[in-house]
Amino acid sequence: MTDWQHELGDFFQQKKATHAELERSELERFITGVAMPAYLELQAELEKHERHVSIRETPTAATLVVQYQGADEFWYCLQGRTLPEGVVPFAEMVVRERKGIRRIRTESMIRQGGDYGVSDITHGEVIGHFLTHYKRSIREE
Repeated sequence: MTDWQHELGDFFQQKKATHAELERSELERFITGVAMPAYLELQAELEKHERHVSIRETPTAATLVVQYQGADEFWYCLQGRTLPEGVVPFAEMVVRERKGIRRIRTESMIRQGGDYGVSDITHGEVIGHFLTHYKRSIREE
């Protein structure tokens, strides 16, 4: 290959890397600035109702686990899915079914429709989404 071909290849490689870094930093900002503060508020309230809550944060996900009487009651993990339009947040949940005999893993988008990105999701939406799925899972036990 000639120099210009290397130069062009390097240009596109750098552009691709820059786009991936931007998406990753956008997701990290969401985890740190939106998800974690919402989780801390949820933790404080759930603990008032005899639940033990553990929270784990990584650059690409935030996980909240609710335990009641020593057993996992609900597992909720916010992550990002990279689509051509950008990063879209979703929640992965694990709930007990049939009095704890079986565990079900599901995914749910935070909002309906597809015209939004991770930076559009608010603190209140995270709390609302969590509560909707948590209450549904507790009722079904």
